[in-house]
Amino acid sequence: MKRLSFRCATLFLFIIASAWATRSYSYTFEADGLYYDINPDGTTVTVTYDSYLSGSYAGDIVVPDSVDYNGRRLAVTSIGASAFRACAALTSVTLPAGIESISNYAFTECTALTAVAFGGNEKVIGDYAFDNCGALEAAVFPATVTTVGDCAFRDCAALAELTLSDALTTIGRWTFINCTALRRLEIPASVTEIGASAFQSCSSLDSVAINLRPDTHLTVGKFVFFSCKAISTVTTNDLGQWCSIEFIDVNANPINFSHSISIGGQAISNLEIPQGVSRIEKYAFYSCSSLQRVQLPNSLKEIADSAFWHCYGLNAVTSLAPAPPAADMVFVDFNFEHATLNVPYAATEAYRTTSPWRDFEFINELPAPKLGDINADGSIDGGDVSILLEMVHAGGLSDEQKLIADLNADGSIDDVDVSVLLGKVLNNDDDDDKSLRILAIGNSFTQDVLTYLGDLAKASGIESADLKVYITYSGGASLEYYSNLIETETLPDGFFFQQYHGAEEFCEYATFADIISHDWDIITLQQVSTLANDYNSYQPYLDKLATFIREKCPNKNVALGWNLVWGVGSMTADDPGTSRWQKNAEACRQMLLDTDYFSFIVPSGTAVQNARALGIDNIGHFITRDNLHLCYGAGLYVAACAWWEAIIAPWCGKSIVGSPAVHPITAQEQASSPNPCMPVTADNNIILQLCAAKAIEKPFELSADEIAAEAAERYGISDIPAMFPSE
Repeated sequence: MKRLSFRCATLFLFIIASAWATRSYSYTFEADGLYYDINPDGTTVTVTYDSYLSGSYAGDIVVPDSVDYNGRRLAVTSIGASAFRACAALTSVTLPAGIESISNYAFTECTALTAVAFGGNEKVIGDYAFDNCGALEAAVFPATVTTVGDCAFRDCAALAELTLSDALTTIGRWTFINCTALRRLEIPASVTEIGASAFQSCSSLDSVAINLRPDTHLTVGKFVFFSCKAISTVTTNDLGQWCSIEFIDVNANPINFSHSISIGGQAISNLEIPQGVSRIEKYAFYSCSSLQRVQLPNSLKEIADSAFWHCYGLNAVTSLAPAPPAADMVFVDFNFEHATLNVPYAATEAYRTTSPWRDFEFINELPAPKLGDINADGSIDGGDVSILLEMVHAGGLSDEQKLIADLNADGSIDDVDVSVLLGKVLNNDDDDDKSLRILAIGNSFTQDVLTYLGDLAKASGIESADLKVYITYSGGASLEYYSNLIETETLPDGFFFQQYHGAEEFCEYATFADIISHDWDIITLQQVSTLANDYNSYQPYLDKLATFIREKCPNKNVALGWNLVWGVGSMTADDPGTSRWQKNAEACRQMLLDTDYFSFIVPSGTAVQNARALGIDNIGHFITRDNLHLCYGAGLYVAACAWWEAIIAPWCGKSIVGSPAVHPITAQEQASSPNPCMPVTADNNIILQLCAAKAIEKPFELSADEIAAEAAERYGISDIPAMFPSE
């Protein structure tokens, strides 16, 4: 037995000795606790690990910029594959300036790692480099990083701060998936590809900014923002480039969750696609329900499927393209019955016969563009110069384009026309009168809606010489009344023509035709309140009036508008005018469906009814001063806001929402009103402004719930009726 034991012991020692003699090291040398491999160039090294001590790095590691080996000084240039993998006790890493790459799996499963200080020259962060580093709190990329690999920061649940490099071009697949602490994300303009599911399930992500530039094309893969339901703000710097982003599916576009898009920190409700855009890609504005109006440039040729799906708030589309852009499944879940399509001069027939444009119930033809307004957007500026220059060199102008591009009237379109147009722009030489002339035809209700319009103009800085508002009215006058005036040579007693705002006086008039024969930009009509709910009372008088206005007004592009009035009569808490307004609205809708000469409606009655629905007027005594006419203060103010938002805002570019205009009740106003009046103050004016703005957005629906939600969220107003005490 002893001999056997001795022989076994000898064999054991032989095996151990052989193992040490034949051990295969996974590194070249070790220095100060770190393991290195010498790179093929012989002058640099890569940080690696000892395969027999895998996962042994611990604590705070500082990687040196160089190490000594066999009398030579070798630069440290990379972190090798799996170098720090599964080092569960590693808490922080500081990398030197010489590091150029962090290889695959370099720090994966370093579950205690809280901080990484990059050296400043890294170019590539490899696949799974920091995968499952659940304690890592920040990743601030050096300006040199160009590529971040697949799953590089997957499951980094504590990652709250992320700064990407301006040199970055590629974000891999699943790179930041499940980074549940990440709240803000800014994509640099250098990025050309974001891989599938790159930010999937970043459940705290609230703000996404995607920067773009003309020399790059961005592709965003499937499910990039899937389950990022907290996204509330999406920002970009270039709407034109946004249209060219290739979103692979709906979850690639963060708008699918924010339902809005911002530029320059301002959320956009009126979207103007820049000139030069020829195609809008798939899903570009998918589910952007905050959009109310969209303007498409005359350069647009095609809109890809799903570009405007689920844009529920969209109520007006203006296309400046002379030929209908090619489109198919573009407007899905879209209310064509309530939306208006504005098309270029002489292009109505082309749009009426082309899908999906023909699905719009209301198609309005824009006025003929003025000389020099090459892109037909209503102004002459640098954009027109750029387009004209392109047209001169490309040739192939249509007859309509030649009419507005021949600036020197010599019969040809050439560089001389470009020079003339450039001179007009530089000298601000637009000879057209920029003033707006409005004639409102109606009765005492028309007086009501115009009473405070001038005050709103003054509060918004609109000069009286620029906005001229006139009214023809007679108490209780109906469409039939005005139709009968067409042939009369003597106006009846009780008929008035007066100026409500503006610095211009008109010459003497003797007939109704004399009044119409001025150079009006806009003329509005309405039915008397007692007949407004009966569509049968509109015709044949409405057709006769519209034809007469077209014949007599020297401005053949005069825009006709319709004033939708409020419900009147005996009101109760159960029915504060709602049923009467609904009948007025239905008659208005039927009229718009049966005629094609109205460019817009002014939903003053809807604005009033929004206010009533909010509880501002529970029994009809505060919005109206006599159960018919609007009360001083809140009543007249909300109607004037509707007129502003429908007519003045598109002209001057200033929404009524946010206007500082107020109206305290005067002693004379209160004395002349049987019912209490509600003053408009700096605290409650925003509610009335929102009532008007929402009426424009939804002229045939009430929006009380939406207004209340916005008032609470944005302005901290939770009890709206309490904001309107009576005088």
